[in-house]
Amino acid sequence: MISKEESSPVSNAASSSAPSNKVHENESKVISAMMAFTFLFAPVKDGLGPLVSVFLVVVKGWTPGEAGLIWFLRDGTALFSSPFVGAFVDRSRQKRLLLLASTAFSAVAASAVIWTDDLAVLAATSIIAGMAASLIQPAKSAVSST
Repeated sequence: MISKEESSPVSNAASSSAPSNKVHENESKVISAMMAFTFLFAPVKDGLGPLVSVFLVVVKGWTPGEAGLIWFLRDGTALFSSPFVGAFVDRSRQKRLLLLASTAFSAVAASAVIWTDDLAVLAATSIIAGMAASLIQPAKSAVSST
């Protein structure tokens, strides 16, 4: 006599694919972690430009042109450095370290507006933040593909 457990294709398939489920769970965890990183880092990477500009105009008393210059320097640097930074990440062996360093540089550069209102210092930190921001996506892609 055949029991229900032996004849059930669902129970047989589930028991034979246990190692596959373990791999799928690990991939799922990695994808979830990358999605959480992207979601939590998006305001720092993309969303602070307008807020920093408004802060500089309203709180620090800058002109809209000066505040826009800081925003432009960051995004312009990110735009023009992206191909070079991507090639650098591709050649690098320390992709996780690059991701960590670019995240740290972005965070420090984004918070520089709190400590100073000097145009030259904020312009320099905006350029650094632009390069760091252009490094994040290639480094994140390289880490997730290895």
